[in-house]
Amino acid sequence: MPNTYCLLMYTINDVEKVIKKVQLYHDYFDEICIIDQSPQPIYESLSDALKKDYSSYNIKLKHVPSLGHSGPYYELGLKIADSDYVFRLDLDESISEPLLKNLRNLNTSPAYWIRRLELTSKYYTWQLRIYKKDQIIFKGFLHDQGLPKSSAKVMDRKYHIVHHWKVSDLKNSNKLKRYLALDLIERSLIYRFLSVKLWFSINYVCSRMF
Repeated sequence: MPNTYCLLMYTINDVEKVIKKVQLYHDYFDEICIIDQSPQPIYESLSDALKKDYSSYNIKLKHVPSLGHSGPYYELGLKIADSDYVFRLDLDESISEPLLKNLRNLNTSPAYWIRRLELTSKYYTWQLRIYKKDQIIFKGFLHDQGLPKSSAKVMDRKYHIVHHWKVSDLKNSNKLKRYLALDLIERSLIYRFLSVKLWFSINYVCSRMF
């Protein structure tokens, strides 16, 4: 029986981006799961839009209390997904065409390292974004990449995601410094070596510096 694939997204106050992602990617996935931390009126707006125009799609929308970032809800996303594989995508990211077309062939590894290209700065990091939902462990921290229970395969660079991030998106300079420190050090280095203790230490130091 063929593997099934879920697109998993997290949102806070961004109905428009969620709808755009649904429009772009629903044909490629067996289901779409959305964890929404928005206030009740915004959640209801998203829920109504999905029911009105996308009721024929296999979409699950879960409303949860806002905790400021999505890390604590990564495990919940795995629980509500019914598919074999989960593809976690941020709302400010897009999936490359080669990766989309090759998605159904990603079935030989419990998890996959995917290259994420920063569109503005042109640097990239490797991130665990595609995995069997029973083969990944999350700790609930900020920028939690997850830990594969066994092995993870590194994908060819042409199969990537793009982060459409701009410096102007982080108006606070301290927030910007911390974001860049975490992104450059934590994502590209720490999780490649799967060291949770080192990951926690870097987060702690960054929080004190910035």
